[in-house]
Amino acid sequence: MRRFPPRLRLTILTPLALATALGGCTFDTPFGARPAATEPAAPAMVPAPPPKAEPARPAPLSPLAANDSPFPATATVTGPAAVRLLAGDPIALRFLTIRRLLADGLITPDDAKQRVDANIGGLLPLTAAPPAVGLTAPIPSPPSLVARMRALGDEAGTGVAAEKKFLLDSILPAAPAERQALRPADPAAARALPARLDRLVETGLITPPEAAAEKAALARFIAQPAQTPKLEPKPAKIVRRKGPPRPAPYQGFKPVYVPNPPGVAPPPLKAGFTGPAGVQLLAMAARAYGPRAWDTLSHMYPALAPLSYKVVKASLGDLGTTYRLIAGPLKPDAAIALCKSLTAKGQSCTPTPFPK
Repeated sequence: MRRFPPRLRLTILTPLALATALGGCTFDTPFGARPAATEPAAPAMVPAPPPKAEPARPAPLSPLAANDSPFPATATVTGPAAVRLLAGDPIALRFLTIRRLLADGLITPDDAKQRVDANIGGLLPLTAAPPAVGLTAPIPSPPSLVARMRALGDEAGTGVAAEKKFLLDSILPAAPAERQALRPADPAAARALPARLDRLVETGLITPPEAAAEKAALARFIAQPAQTPKLEPKPAKIVRRKGPPRPAPYQGFKPVYVPNPPGVAPPPLKAGFTGPAGVQLLAMAARAYGPRAWDTLSHMYPALAPLSYKVVKASLGDLGTTYRLIAGPLKPDAAIALCKSLTAKGQSCTPTPFPK
């Protein structure tokens, strides 16, 4: 057997002996204690980040009391059926939208009441004050408007309140700046309104007493007599002609005449005269006055218009010469009657034979 040198043997055996000794011994010191067999420790976990805080949603409005709503609680048609019943009536659909926003807690009762009271004349045009201008314009469907208001209620920000107010004012203004009377145009249009009032009652927009009062006003409106509008006379159209103005045929000139001197009267009609007679109207200083004098007198006295006239020169001796204007011819009785008529009107007239 081969022996190892002592130093070498010690070097080899010492670790083996130490390992053998340690393998069968236990120690009370913590440093030499062998840990009991356990499951391997789980790896350390990284803590999860805290959940992101969601924006607080506004609490819904408290349920309405029976006397808080400006609308009656007697609706028999609701939901989509009410929208179909009021289709084609933009004013009624606006009120229906406000009613739904109030029922869903999206507006306050005070806000709804203010908007309804300010525009109720759109539903009751004869018994309430006129509503805001523009309510007859079409609007989106009530469900879409309610959905938009609900979406705005979930958002936060300073602009949301302004957008809500703008949306509500576009439906029913709370304080109309301008108002528009919606009275029926005529009895024919008024006859179609009682059926509309029945629809408004069924959808809970007005009360039965309000509908009855409006129907009574409509009956009085239909029974009133039709009024024919007064037509203002159209002003005469003035046509301006180019060139100098035309002289008027009658200027209203009344010529100065010289009365017959005493004793120099025109020849009278003798008893039994059967020839053509005339009437002397005036005496003139010159023959040239004749046409103008006749034009004036025939316009002043229409009875002279059908007659003709003659200008007769008469010598007055030392007094000179005069020119007599005689109208005719007439029968003697007609000449006498004409002179009586003209004399009563202030015109000088003497029956005389009509000159040949």
